[in-house]
Amino acid sequence: MKSDDGKKPHLSREERLGKVDELYKKWQFLEGRERTLAHEIKQEEQRSKRLALLVYPSLVAFFILSAYGFFLIASLTRDVNRLAVEVTAMTVAIERDIPLIANNMVQMSELMMHMNRSMHAMNQSMEAMKNDTGSMAQSTHSMQSDTRQMSRVTAAIHQDLWSLNQNVSKPFNMMNTMMPWGGGVNQGPFPGSPGPMPPFTQGFPWGGPMP
Repeated sequence: MKSDDGKKPHLSREERLGKVDELYKKWQFLEGRERTLAHEIKQEEQRSKRLALLVYPSLVAFFILSAYGFFLIASLTRDVNRLAVEVTAMTVAIERDIPLIANNMVQMSELMMHMNRSMHAMNQSMEAMKNDTGSMAQSTHSMQSDTRQMSRVTAAIHQDLWSLNQNVSKPFNMMNTMMPWGGGVNQGPFPGSPGPMPPFTQGFPWGGPMP
């Protein structure tokens, strides 16, 4: 209650205790709020620290991966550019060498045809050589027969000459003793072959096998 002279109203003890109690409750409320806010601030700081432990390495990894990705993109761009240059050079070289390659292929085809004709001619020559070899074998067989016949004739001549020698040697020996230059000394018969050549066998006259 206000006094009429403008001074502060006089409070009773109960009113003062009530105000003190009200202020004390407000102070307790504010202290509780302060502790609550301090606890929340501490929790927020812990959350911030945990987030910092996650965010900062993530940011570092992101920057590293970004730099590596940029390096890969730059390398890929450089390689693609080099590949384009090489493909262009290869296309130019192929366009320049295609006529030469086509000419070489034509020459190779002609050489293969010539080789085919040569092989055909060689085949015909081999057939002719085979026929000539057969004729040569027949001629060799005929020559072998003629050689055997000549051997028989030679053996017969040898036998006849041996017989002739045996028949005329004694009369000529007697005449030799009668000749003046003989000196009357009987020198004996001239030594000849011990006997006629053996009869002809299959093969050569000396009995060996025919080659």
